[in-house]
Amino acid sequence: MLNFLSRIRFIRWLNTVEKTPGLTANKTIRLLVKAMLFAFLAVSLQTLLVGLRIPYADTIYAQIGVLLLIYIPFFRWMNAEMVYTRPQAVARGKDGKPLGKKLASKAKKVKYAGVKGKGPKFR
Repeated sequence: MLNFLSRIRFIRWLNTVEKTPGLTANKTIRLLVKAMLFAFLAVSLQTLLVGLRIPYADTIYAQIGVLLLIYIPFFRWMNAEMVYTRPQAVARGKDGKPLGKKLASKAKKVKYAGVKGKGPKFR
């Protein structure tokens, strides 16, 4: 089922994150579509619960609970467009190749420089 959904062009467009900073027209449209999907799902679920005659489903507390249960998973998906991560700089050696493990091991050595033996034991 998920494999089928990943092939749909609309779903791919909706889940694609643009790396450009700022609020572009494409990001705004994508965020608006995600908000409409969230609202449609919330209203549909609340209508279904009331239609099934679940006790107290038409109270304000049940509606707030349903909204929170839906909003928590949707939060990261809806805000994925707004988070901009800077590309990580790669340290390079004299030959122009990335240092990789050499830099990590050097950082580990510097972190534990001067430490002999184990730390104190707390009972």
